[in-house]
Amino acid sequence: MSFKGDAQMDITSTKEKLQYQSNILENAADAIIATDLNFIITSWNKTAEKLYGWSCDEVIGKDIDNIVATVYPRCNRQTVMAQISKNGNWNGYVVQKQRDGTDLSIASALSFIKIPNNDVPVGIVAINRDSRDLITYDGEQSIKESLNSRLRVQASDIERLKEELKDLSYSVSHDLRAPLRAISGFAQIITRRYWDDLNEETQHFLNNIVEASDHMDHLINDLLAYSRLGHRTIRYQLVDLKELINQVLFILSDQIKETQARIDFPIPMPIIQTDPTLLHQIFANLIENAIIYRQPTLPPHISISHHTEAGHIVIGIADNGLGIPTRYHSKVFNIFQRLHQHDNYEGNGIGLSLVKKSVKLLHGTISIESNEKQGTTFRIILPL
Repeated sequence: MSFKGDAQMDITSTKEKLQYQSNILENAADAIIATDLNFIITSWNKTAEKLYGWSCDEVIGKDIDNIVATVYPRCNRQTVMAQISKNGNWNGYVVQKQRDGTDLSIASALSFIKIPNNDVPVGIVAINRDSRDLITYDGEQSIKESLNSRLRVQASDIERLKEELKDLSYSVSHDLRAPLRAISGFAQIITRRYWDDLNEETQHFLNNIVEASDHMDHLINDLLAYSRLGHRTIRYQLVDLKELINQVLFILSDQIKETQARIDFPIPMPIIQTDPTLLHQIFANLIENAIIYRQPTLPPHISISHHTEAGHIVIGIADNGLGIPTRYHSKVFNIFQRLHQHDNYEGNGIGLSLVKKSVKLLHGTISIESNEKQGTTFRIILPL
């Protein structure tokens, strides 16, 4: 049974590595900002929040020119993009505005974001620092040399983290599954051959092994899905929301029948331009969560609504479940964040992280309206 202990240790190590990598980027000393190729903001770390005065939730999905007006003193954006295309990066000084209108002199490094093993750019990453934070040297050349040295170190760190993430994904998909298959396989053999010969206590232990193996398998699958999500190409096409919701309900039909859940949505539903895989991920996780985290004495009731607002579609998914205390509203989207013990409710703390990441990739936002024991409404805003 040492396989089980090894696999559990590897799962813990995997969580710690992912959290470590996320913390490095989120808490870097420089403002790290990512956009897609249309300059729509997709990532905005804590230093960017402090430097510019805008929170991450306020800027995700917005055109960066509407948030941080940028002036290139010695060139223009077209020249900068041409240099990135030619050399892979651009370093220089720009003038940008804070939220209150204050001008900042920013030392900036820009480069393309590319999918691993694919040379096609999918976005742009900027590493920015207030030039007042740089050590003062005699002459502009010395400042540039200092800046370039810092940027080279940070670029190297980012590349290293990318490689670590790829290695981690491989480890999760291959190395962790080997001991897990052994645990599950041996447990199934014992169950088939010797179940009737086992006493009640041993049968209980054996059931625990099988359940733990299933839980770890789901965790590995969800962890891989989260890891791969940011590396996929967004494929926009026309999606009929009615058909997509019915697909989700078909997949969840056993859980719906078992809990006597009721799901309501208006007819007709709109057809929108979006990525069907990401939108399916959003609906599936939110509806399944509403079924899992239900009131003990009430069958789940889930209501889906929609309306348009300022060029966006606003989708509401409301339930009559356990609700989420206000103090946890900002935390529930963090990876591995759980509000309930696994013994009482299924889940591994990754589902809502997948939802938020999917919404961000679609240049949208998601918010929560909920109180404990009063149900939850998720509000998703996506561009049309």
